[in-house]
Amino acid sequence: MIKLELTVDQVDYNALMERFLPLLRSSGHPLGAILGGGMPVEMVKRWAASLPTEKKEQLAVELLNANREKLLEAASSALESQGLPLHFRDGRASLGK
Repeated sequence: MIKLELTVDQVDYNALMERFLPLLRSSGHPLGAILGGGMPVEMVKRWAASLPTEKKEQLAVELLNANREKLLEAASSALESQGLPLHFRDGRASLGK
């Protein structure tokens, strides 16, 4: 087994929320409960845009971890399509320093 560590230093928070917030509606995640209550994604995006960067990063980590399986599949597929047959078994986002 090989362990690979990646660091992300630029995040498009709006794109991240656009992609993953709708998937949380039925997931049991706290943000999913907010959205399940009928709050439109656009309203959540506006609220999140007003957060300080540290809180946006925490939200991004939660969104990434809540969608971890989909991200691992997508990363494995993308690499395979480029001739790099690597399969990601596990991964988790966390805040870095």
